[in-house]
Amino acid sequence: MGKYTEVKNYIRLGICRRCINEEFGISLQPQDCLYYMDNRNGTTIYLKRVCTRCGKISHMLHSVRWSRRFKIWFAKDKKSR
Repeated sequence: MGKYTEVKNYIRLGICRRCINEEFGISLQPQDCLYYMDNRNGTTIYLKRVCTRCGKISHMLHSVRWSRRFKIWFAKDKKSR
């Protein structure tokens, strides 16, 4: 299984960006990620939920931008640190 597939599985579980950074030893910034949005009445709202790992409320992560996935692909394995 590839590294991005593992990260995507964590995203599906409802884990926030900060917890993913800690788990995989990467440095994703908020602008590196895509978030779920709701556009009602001409107003864009970023949806929030509780992280299943840390319990903090954060924006719902959808995926990592294609141009930023290299951070995941070239990240060192946490076990080798």
